[in-house]
Amino acid sequence: MTSRSSSSALQVFAVEGVTRSILFYLDLPSFDAILFAFQSTPELRGYLQDNSLWTELSKMHFKEPRDSELQFLTLPVIDRGWNWKDRERTCIQLQEFLHSIDERTQFDETVTILEGDIGHIHDIDGHPLDGIAFPTNSHLTNHYVGAAQAVFRRAGRGLTDHVNDPSFRGRRPTGSAVATPAFDAGVRTLVHCVGPRITMPNCFELLATTYENAMSTILHEGLTCVTLASISTGNMGVPSEEGAQVALRTIQKFLRANHWGGRLAIVCYDEPVLKAFKKQKQLLLEQFNETLDLTAIQNGYTDALDRNLRRVPVERTFFREQ
Repeated sequence: MTSRSSSSALQVFAVEGVTRSILFYLDLPSFDAILFAFQSTPELRGYLQDNSLWTELSKMHFKEPRDSELQFLTLPVIDRGWNWKDRERTCIQLQEFLHSIDERTQFDETVTILEGDIGHIHDIDGHPLDGIAFPTNSHLTNHYVGAAQAVFRRAGRGLTDHVNDPSFRGRRPTGSAVATPAFDAGVRTLVHCVGPRITMPNCFELLATTYENAMSTILHEGLTCVTLASISTGNMGVPSEEGAQVALRTIQKFLRANHWGGRLAIVCYDEPVLKAFKKQKQLLLEQFNETLDLTAIQNGYTDALDRNLRRVPVERTFFREQ
């Protein structure tokens, strides 16, 4: 583009109504180039200070503005070729809009959904695993079903002996995550996750706690490439959709607060669970700033359960007098 045509293009942005229409038409990857042009052009810098404009755009792209509590975290600053964190140049809502873009990109690149058997996955996009996280029972023993069985088979006899050792053995509370050596599993660390059963009170709150503790353990152990089997969506009875929503929103919240720079693959063995996780990830990306409402999820599940129970026909048995 010549300097004359570039100048003509920027003149179009000098018309406020046209500029707003263009901004609402843009996809997220296009904003950096436009904002760089705005900050370079004195006549257009006013758009960088328009709080209401960037609040509207945040609602459009992320469903709602970024959580105000996140403003107080120490965040890595992405280099955009100009000082977009300068309060004299950009309003707080534009800064939050750009943080939302960066966090959304990080989440999308960090968290992948895989179909398969966690016992046979050795890398994520060519990067070798250093950790495996998986659901297990409160005693952390091999209960010969699901992901736990696959991991115990992969790790070999050493893991069985370790969890049965009297110095280690014991009941862990629901929601906890425990790191152990991986023995013959081909990774450095295993993270045992004690997920809830659907019949437990506050099941979804406990599920969120389990994922949060799993991610905290991954961070504490210095792991950078981890597979994580879906927790409680198998024999524990948690519905796939609700389980996926809680999992992804909890992981998202953790990544925003900690900015872990690793890779995480959520491994789904069953097709309904895989479909639920893929669907919920796409919904999360479309509504990135929506917060996790565990009470609403619990109430929604309870209401659906009540409706299904009311649909079950009741058989009447008539007894004839003898």
